[in-house]
This record gives sequence, structure tokens and C-alpha cells, in this order.
Amino acid sequence: MGWVRENAGATLEDAVNAWKLLEARKDNPSFRREIAACNNFLRYLREVRDANPQLTLDQAKACWDYKKVRPALNGYVIYERADLRCIDGNK
Repeated sequence: MGWVRENAGATLEDAVNAWKLLEARKDNPSFRREIAACNNFLRYLREVRDANPQLTLDQAKACWDYKKVRPALNGYVIYERADLRCIDGNK
């Protein structure tokens, strides 16, 4: 959708070619898609997993569940190392 917004007036063929390039990037292990600022959940999960690669996705989600119900600065939930206390019942 970002490409469509940024390329007003482009043809459908242009869009298809751009999509093929974007899809090809997924095969590159170093490629990381940008997560929009409004998607706090995915940004938080990425921060948790970057800081703690040994955690499973379910454990990262448990940290989110623990943290999201607490007051957050400017409404954005931000990962802190202390969030890990919720894993394994250490609330």
C-alpha cells in the first residue's frame, strides 16, 4: 500500500513489477520490513525478540499481554528488560 500511495499515476504493470521486487527481497535473510509506528504490537514483538532471540513468539506475546495493561508513556508500549518477569509465571 505504501508503494501505491507513493506512486500515484503508475500503471498496473508498474505495480506488478514493484510487487515482484518486494517479494524477491523476502528471500534475503537480512531484509527487514519496516513496521508502521501505529502498529505498536508488532514493533513491541520485534523489540522483544531482537533483544532475546531465544524467546519463542508465544513468550514474546506473553510479555506484550503483561505490559499492555499497564500505563504507557504517550500510549505506546515499549519493551524493557523487566518485562521478561512475566515469563514462566514470574509475575
